[in-house]
Amino acid sequence: MKNLISVTFLLLCFYSFSQDYQLDVIFERLDNNTYIIKNYSQKTVGFLRLNFSNKNEFRYFNINNDLVGKELLSKVYRDGISLFDLKATTEVLNSLGEPIHTRFWDEEQGRFNLFLDGEEIGYLKNNKLKKQWEYYKNTFLDIDAYANFFKIKSKPKVIFNDPPNNYATNKKQKTKSLKVKKFRSKRNIGIYGTGLSVSENNGMRFGLDFFSGDNSIGLTMRVVSSDIVYNDDPLYDWDIGVTYGTGILNNLAYMKFGLGVYSYNYDIMESFGPFYDIGITAYYSFGLQIDLGVFTPEIYYNNMGIGYGIGFVF
Repeated sequence: MKNLISVTFLLLCFYSFSQDYQLDVIFERLDNNTYIIKNYSQKTVGFLRLNFSNKNEFRYFNINNDLVGKELLSKVYRDGISLFDLKATTEVLNSLGEPIHTRFWDEEQGRFNLFLDGEEIGYLKNNKLKKQWEYYKNTFLDIDAYANFFKIKSKPKVIFNDPPNNYATNKKQKTKSLKVKKFRSKRNIGIYGTGLSVSENNGMRFGLDFFSGDNSIGLTMRVVSSDIVYNDDPLYDWDIGVTYGTGILNNLAYMKFGLGVYSYNYDIMESFGPFYDIGITAYYSFGLQIDLGVFTPEIYYNNMGIGYGIGFVF
């Protein structure tokens, strides 16, 4: 009897613990760069795919092929391995750049734990038998990592076209195989992060930008030796300005404007002979910065004329 009570108690504890977490989302791998995402009832709700122009980023699409979010990896993705094999700390954002959750690898339990505002909302583990990754949500929290992620406003006309070669052949099911539509977002989510740039503009110019999707704000600075020479003293011209960028062409580029201070030296004639003075005027600039993922080439025009250069986002 005592053994029966012990076994019953353990079973009840196990059952109670199992109810704490519930299967919510399934990631089914198509290839190294793409996952089909299904809900707990095996219904396809979207995709997760590598952003080939920025291998630190995977992008989420719903079944209408609308871009709904992205994952920012803490490690650079390498070809030939799957996303989850990286075991990288990952921040997941929605299409507005708002945090959905952060994913951390738990080496001891062999799974990813998902957190939002410091609270664990669920976990993601590898079901090796079914060859898929499964997200289990914490049923005691009124927080869901994917609750409204893949919702669409209207019924899709076509769910998928052009399936990957290995999908239909690998899935011998009575139901019709899915047809995968080409992944194309209606709107580029833009750049998020900090950018450093260097450019040629009648001397070397340096820039610092803070990107937040549709917009950017930053600083630009240039210090060069002046053309004016007086008694072999080193004289310098300099300028510093604040820049603002706004996304155009679906955030594939940023139109940037700058305003600041420009200081320069110029010749004058005093009673004792040639001398120099310092002029102060407004610094201005306008130009174009291209979003190539990690790299951001730019061209602009300012007080010094045309400048061009390259930036790096991290």
